Order: sequence, then structure tokens, then C-alpha cells
Amino acid sequence: MRCSSCEALLDQYVEAALPPARANAVAAHLRGCAACEDVHQRLRIVDALLTTARLPGLRANFTFDVMAGIRTMPAPAAPRRPLLPLAAFYLVAAWIFVGAALSFVWPVAPAGGRAFAHLAAGTLQAVGASAHALWPVAPIALSVVVSVLSIDVLLFAVLVVFYRTVRPRLTAYLAASAGVP
Repeated sequence: MRCSSCEALLDQYVEAALPPARANAVAAHLRGCAACEDVHQRLRIVDALLTTARLPGLRANFTFDVMAGIRTMPAPAAPRRPLLPLAAFYLVAAWIFVGAALSFVWPVAPAGGRAFAHLAAGTLQAVGASAHALWPVAPIALSVVVSVLSIDVLLFAVLVVFYRTVRPRLTAYLAASAGVP
């Protein structure tokens, strides 16, 4: 028997859970291998310690005391994040996306794509060129864009109100109905 095979069976050998033929093979290997016999002796010590171990003595109301201590602790507060920069970033990103879509989707004039490239570079002249390129569809596009972005802003405001006011009230209500103080 190899040492690797013997070591895999030592747990069962210490607990006397091996069939007799396997137990005899492990015992024969242990008589001839000092390294495996050392592992066997350490496993017997650990097994003896585990069988003689006693449970720690806890007070009768230990769980109640711990839970009472937890109830008196202040509830952790979620970190407050400034929502105005997030809303501003969202609106700027939405307008850039709408501008890109209008520049590439409606082939109004060849200057539209160039105008958007200049707009992305940040030149004021590009704003005028893109407005000129989009002027034929501007009334329809402008009303659609303003409507979509207005709905987005409204939904974002509803989300903020829900997160700041409704969510804490709902959490408190559910905790009270579940019996958690």
C-alpha cells in the first residue's frame, strides 16, 4: 500500500470504520512506515481531544442578552450620495446620445456628421452647424427629445423621492409588522 492511499484511509481507520481486510492492510503499512504512523498518532490525539471536548458554559439567557444588546445599537445609516451631480451627468449623457442619434440616423446633410464631431470636440461653431444641419427636422425632433428627456427627469425625480422618503417608511412598516423593533 502506498502512503497516499494509507493517509486517505487513516480517518476511517482511527474511527474503526474500515472493512477488516482494509484495516489489516492499513495496519501492516503503519508498522512499516514511520511517516504514516506519525500521522496516525496525531489523528488519534485529535480524535481523543474531540471526543472529550465539552461545550462551553453559556448563561441560560445568553441569546436574549445578545439580541437585546443588538436592539439597543443604532441602525447603520446608508451613505448619502449627492443626487444633483448624478442627475446632471445623466442629462448630459442623454443629450449627447440624442445628438449622436440625430446626427447619424437622419442623413439630412453631410455637414451633420462633421458638426457632431466638432460638437464632441467642444467647439461652439459646431453647435451652430449641427443646428443648421438638423433644422429641417428640428420641430419634430426637438419635441420628441424634450418629451423623452422630460419624462426621464420626472422618472428620476420619482425615484429620488421614493428612495429618500417612501423606502425608509416602508422598511419601518415591514419591520414593525414582522415584530422587529
